[in-house]
Amino acid sequence: MKLSHIIFGCSLTALTAVSNAGVIYSEGFEGNDNTWSAYHSPVINTPSGAITASDGNNYGLIDTSVGGATGAYTFFSGSSSVFGNGFSTSLDVFIDPTVWAIGDGFDYSSAVNNQSGVHNRDFIFNAGQTTNNGFVINASNNSGFDFNEGSLINSDYYEVTTAGWYTLEHVFYNQGGVLAVDFNILDGVGALLHTETRSTAADDIATVIGGNRYGWVTYTDMSLAIDNSTLSITEVPEPSTLAIFALGILGLASRRFKK
Repeated sequence: MKLSHIIFGCSLTALTAVSNAGVIYSEGFEGNDNTWSAYHSPVINTPSGAITASDGNNYGLIDTSVGGATGAYTFFSGSSSVFGNGFSTSLDVFIDPTVWAIGDGFDYSSAVNNQSGVHNRDFIFNAGQTTNNGFVINASNNSGFDFNEGSLINSDYYEVTTAGWYTLEHVFYNQGGVLAVDFNILDGVGALLHTETRSTAADDIATVIGGNRYGWVTYTDMSLAIDNSTLSITEVPEPSTLAIFALGILGLASRRFKK
């Protein structure tokens, strides 16, 4: 292989690895000043009980024994009108499919603003115990603030069969000038179990779409353990020194070959 080919390959590798994520908000429920607020049900910190936190320490509990069976929310580090290079949000939830009665469930939304800082659209994980399909999770843009078996099983869904912590992740990114959102379900060690993408042509990045708005468990029929709520922005760093150096050598090599 020619030296120029090797240099080009190295420089291309360095230049294509240009994006990573920077965490700007993280709530692990380690203190009593957590950043989740009651919509109707309070969020309490708990370090003990039958559930072990996903990080081994405390976790939050949306407590439906006080205030009725509906949810809680966070504005992460603050609502934003700037999309930038995109962002992602995530929330860990503990699901034991054996303890949810048929007809019980919860919805978790991560919403995006428009460029005026006003709510634009919700992207919602719908979850619940169905009659014949088990405990399932799917993706939509609507919450009825209640269980809807028909909408759960009439679209792509993932069935939860094992008790444990699951990460519900939203990845907001620019796909050909339009907002696209990946709904990712990961297991307790971070392995991807299921993904679905939703997008609409109306969500134009250049003229419409802003930044993050909220994370919101819009309702839950049972007290729901949550942990590790995060917001990360997608960063595009400067090309690395190695990449610049490699491109310089490639330029010199090119001049030499031409001579």
